[in-house]
Amino acid sequence: MPGLMNRWLLPMVREPEPVQQKSARQLAARERMSASTSFMAYFLQALVLYGHVAEPLLWGWLALVMASEAANCVLAMRLGRHTNDPVQRRRSVRWLVLGLFCAGSSWGLTSLMPGLHAQTQLYMFNVLFLVVVGVISVHNLCLSWPALIAFNTGLMWPLVLAGVIYPMELPVALLAAVAGELLMVKIYGRTTRYLFLQSMRAHLATETLAEQLRQKNDDLTEALSVIAEMADLDPLTHCLNRRAMMRHLQEPVRHQRFGTCFGVVLLDIDHFKQINDSLGHGVGDQVLVAVADCLRGHLRAQDCLARWGGEEFICLLADMDGNTVKAMAERLRRALANTAILPPPAELRVTASFGLALCRPGYPLDAVIDQADQAMYRAKHGGRNRVEV
Repeated sequence: MPGLMNRWLLPMVREPEPVQQKSARQLAARERMSASTSFMAYFLQALVLYGHVAEPLLWGWLALVMASEAANCVLAMRLGRHTNDPVQRRRSVRWLVLGLFCAGSSWGLTSLMPGLHAQTQLYMFNVLFLVVVGVISVHNLCLSWPALIAFNTGLMWPLVLAGVIYPMELPVALLAAVAGELLMVKIYGRTTRYLFLQSMRAHLATETLAEQLRQKNDDLTEALSVIAEMADLDPLTHCLNRRAMMRHLQEPVRHQRFGTCFGVVLLDIDHFKQINDSLGHGVGDQVLVAVADCLRGHLRAQDCLARWGGEEFICLLADMDGNTVKAMAERLRRALANTAILPPPAELRVTASFGLALCRPGYPLDAVIDQADQAMYRAKHGGRNRVEV
């Protein structure tokens, strides 16, 4: 029996694991729905048979069908909980196949009820009713060929046995009904299952492609963000570069971030060329990084720092008047002068010359930066390591 079940389940196992999981979930959901709504059909069948068969037998059959359908509902729920575990899923499908065979058999047992075979028209109606039930089961069970065959075999074997036990006036019609039902189930079931599986494969492929596309878009967005950041930052000091600072200085942006009145501080490292010539460009790079770190550490979050070019830096000080701008510049000058660029024993220290200007509403920005530049050169010519306005 296990070997036979494995051969029956083989077509489902050949599918990729995601398709198997989705098929099992669909099978469980459909069987739950079928088992919970089939009472309308077997109560209708009982209503048709009422008065033509013994009542105790009819009530016993009704109880048997209800119990088998309830059991299948529980088995379908169990399958739904184990769709992601291949071993538990296969075991649950086997139990559901067995439960469906029992449910089909309980439906088909009406064919063996004493006295029914003597009423030809009623008996043929009963046969037609079972054929319809079998055809409807194709939609619910087509995702599992073993389940579909098991249920319909359970439906039909009582009919075949009834044709052997009871003399029938229409044995050819009965056999034709059984053969026709099984043939329809085979053809329609295989075709429907193929179409459902094709749809599932296409849906899963679409989901996979969509996920890959989302991942690619995320990677592209991240790459563009990194590129944009790299384009805005000076690669050595990780300050804004001149182009990014000019964008910050555009009219709408600067008033939103820096207010209507803000300070512009332009500074140039003193004797930087001598440091490069005597100690090398590597030390010169260390000096630039250390100066940027020192300035950044003493600026506020709303302020802005950029490498303006070479050894020059520019600071934009938000919402400040002339006195506070000069006080901030003095604080930056002292902090820089007291910072050791190289560790002991070298303890290289550098200074810078600062030029200040205040940007007020209506002042051209180029003129303000020009004023700061001229003030910086006055600081250079006035002895360096000083602040000029």
